[in-house]
Amino acid sequence: MKADLIATRQAIRAGSTTPQALAQACLAVAQSPACKHAFMQLTPEALQQTASQPQVGQSPLAGLAVSIKDLFDVQGQVTQAGSIVLKNQAPAQKDCLAVARLRAAGAGLIGRTNMVEFAFSGVGTNPHYDTPAAWDGLHDHAVGTHEQAYA
Repeated sequence: MKADLIATRQAIRAGSTTPQALAQACLAVAQSPACKHAFMQLTPEALQQTASQPQVGQSPLAGLAVSIKDLFDVQGQVTQAGSIVLKNQAPAQKDCLAVARLRAAGAGLIGRTNMVEFAFSGVGTNPHYDTPAAWDGLHDHAVGTHEQAYA
């Protein structure tokens, strides 16, 4: 049976796996060819820093990896909304409310995910950064890696 996020969080609390092991597994998937166009930016250091915090396993999200769509402000990063028009804008001064709440709940930010330019289409293509979807073959690989992390 494939584990879901609740089972993964329970495995962390039970000591069957660690946030650090899951962070490594998620990074391996994010850096794989299947995710070539899924991420605008990876932040492995931020993810590993969160996963390494002593009590993160007891937080609601237990250090689990979360990606932020390129539509939401993350402090210190440029929010491009999948467009080259915003590429040279100043980095966000602070996290938007949703990102701040994810961090407060113990989420580990793995990176910024690609999107349809300005979220103007349901087709799923981006003329500047290629197609953001990375689903082909990713699901089985991600789940397999995830399950191996606490098998």
